[in-house]
Amino acid sequence: MTEPSPTEPSLLERRDVQIGVVERWGLLAGVTGIAANLLLIALYALGLPDIGDYDWTGPANDVMGGIVSTSATIPVALALGELVGGGLLVRWATRLAVAAMAALVVSTVLLVTDAVSFEIQVFVAAPAVILMLGWTAVVGRAGEANGLLPPRLARAAVVIGVAACVGTVLVGAGLLLPPESASQYAVAGAGLLAGVPAFLAFPVWLILLANRLRAHLTHAHAQAWAHPHQPMLSRRAR
Repeated sequence: MTEPSPTEPSLLERRDVQIGVVERWGLLAGVTGIAANLLLIALYALGLPDIGDYDWTGPANDVMGGIVSTSATIPVALALGELVGGGLLVRWATRLAVAAMAALVVSTVLLVTDAVSFEIQVFVAAPAVILMLGWTAVVGRAGEANGLLPPRLARAAVVIGVAACVGTVLVGAGLLLPPESASQYAVAGAGLLAGVPAFLAFPVWLILLANRLRAHLTHAHAQAWAHPHQPMLSRRAR
């Protein structure tokens, strides 16, 4: 068997740290993200237009999603960006996503403390969410290409990110059409059908990744030891 290179132990130690970050913070981000989405659904399905007894769901969604879940996603993004590599595109996508998420956290804190209006917070939140989900597609594509992410979750990340971006473009285009026209409803509705499921799927993806990443990389490393003359991780690694 080929002896490990001098740099391999440090590489494996660093990778173990990255996996630990994804496991801990990804699980927290995913669970609180799902809770925030349920609160948002409750707000719109039960509370509007007469919000009444459900007025607490709005601030609770802001805290759970915009502050807790988003804050927990930042270390996940940093760890995955370093783990999957992928060159300049991944690095810049990660930097933009982290900056956007940080801005979202700050704007949400200001919102719940009544320091800014809801309109201003949405102005920050909308592009921040798109950058976050767009980053998901970039890191998923890189992780699929080099085998460092579980294949199904890597492909799911690409689908989530692309769907979110396409949905945003369609909703934006719909807003430019004549108000309350059939064309506006059709275009914006198609955008919502693409974007909303992607938004709801993202925290689920985080939980699944937190639970499966270590097993995937452990198996891939074992395969590399068994076949030392092959690349460390092939695209077919499971």
